[in-house]
Amino acid sequence: MSDHFPDDLRREPTKPSERPASPDLSNEAKEDILAAQELTEAEHSPEALAEKALDLFAARCTLHDAEAAQGEDLEGNAEGETEEPLSPAERIQLKTEFNIEYPERYPEAILREMLEPAPGKPWGIVIVAKHDHNGAFARTPELAGLHTDLQDNVRIRIVEADSGDEAAALLDKLAARHGGASFAICMAHGSEHGFQLGSEQEGIAKADLGEEAPVNEDDDKDLAGLGSLAESLERSTNPSACILLVSCSTGKGTRPVAKKLAAKAKRTTIAPDANTDGIEFNGKASGGAVTFDQEFSGAQSRTFKEN
Repeated sequence: MSDHFPDDLRREPTKPSERPASPDLSNEAKEDILAAQELTEAEHSPEALAEKALDLFAARCTLHDAEAAQGEDLEGNAEGETEEPLSPAERIQLKTEFNIEYPERYPEAILREMLEPAPGKPWGIVIVAKHDHNGAFARTPELAGLHTDLQDNVRIRIVEADSGDEAAALLDKLAARHGGASFAICMAHGSEHGFQLGSEQEGIAKADLGEEAPVNEDDDKDLAGLGSLAESLERSTNPSACILLVSCSTGKGTRPVAKKLAAKAKRTTIAPDANTDGIEFNGKASGGAVTFDQEFSGAQSRTFKEN
């Protein structure tokens, strides 16, 4: 090996300050060479020093190569990602069938599954607000957890909507193709008075915000723009389906929007009683039915029955 190593390593040992740096070696290799020389000058020949330095340099290269390969493997197999990005044709299909304009929000494993036919498979819908003023839904790792919970027993279908009317139309379209949904999740900014799919909040009419105001459960104005969505949830979900609102404070107070939605949709509705910055769904599928043992971050769950 020494026959092919730089000539400056064949010279008699000199003081560290006098040793020239090799222009052909990296800084790390030079540090290895100097370290080897300083430790063994008194006992080894220049040829032995060169041999040891070359071994150290080779070992470092091997380590760097292994680390680089590991990094590429981790990057390509991160949760919710695949080796190949979505193609333009796949993005168009997601937009056409599910109204998804921001696929980067969601785990790719779910999106690719959505593009595959699944005749007869139980399914559930996740309605995500198209409008997101603070990036709260820029990433949805909790959906990856739900996907793991449900495995291949129940398929997840994500749609983006900017109004209750649009969400209703998307739900009805999917139900016509797949049958009634086993669950419905809505992820949107909200308050006890409503939740926001588009640029404006929809929910209980402003005239009915006071705690002492009379409530007419049959008046669609109580749900304002969400009335059509409530009707669709009744029409296009299974009777045992649960509605889960991942939307701040939609279960807060004595007459929150979640209570109104439960009454209109005639479905059990779960919502947080305060602001929340995340959820663990802890979903469980059995015979096509889905139940949740949800945990909201920063809030407690409230459950509202249809009556």
